[in-house]
Amino acid sequence: MNNHQKTNMQHNASTLYTTDNSHPKYFDISILRLIVMDITTLGLYTMYWFYRNLKAIKRPCQSNIVLFLKAVFNMFFAYPLFTSMANSIIHTYPEKKHCLKQAQVCGWIYGLSSIASFGLGVVQVPYFVNVGMYVGRLLILCLIQRNVLWHHAKVTPNYKPIQNFTMAEVLLIVVGMLLFMLVFFSLLYTAGMATANNPANA
Repeated sequence: MNNHQKTNMQHNASTLYTTDNSHPKYFDISILRLIVMDITTLGLYTMYWFYRNLKAIKRPCQSNIVLFLKAVFNMFFAYPLFTSMANSIIHTYPEKKHCLKQAQVCGWIYGLSSIASFGLGVVQVPYFVNVGMYVGRLLILCLIQRNVLWHHAKVTPNYKPIQNFTMAEVLLIVVGMLLFMLVFFSLLYTAGMATANNPANA
């Protein structure tokens, strides 16, 4: 491929992040924002991340309700979403074809890990096991997001990730804080009851 062809390819790819379904605009936030928001909202932000990215590749016949359900049950849709993101990169930079294999592996691991977490929630397992699986899934999202940001920077002049927060994100932060307080006071109450019922304290 000569320089002229490569320049044309990159120029055509500048529309890759438009609302056109053939050139989806994936959710381009910084990795730090993804991590902080997901931890702050106790994992709820993951669903929002999936919703925004699934919306970028949705078919015209799909409603937002369908996208919402897919975001909630994201473990079943991680593989096709990650694959679509990788194919967008390969479309512009064929030499990055390793991204597809990476995305496929990440999709399988993410999906199986999420399903396993639901199963482990039924049985009694050490708390650090679920925390470790959550951290692993978050790292996978960071890896996928890194590829998206790399692609944005390559095809968009003077590119910067999204800076402004949407109302949905603000709402998620509020809900996350409320859930955090609920969990915190529930743990305090449980610890207090256990102490009160301890025969040694009678």
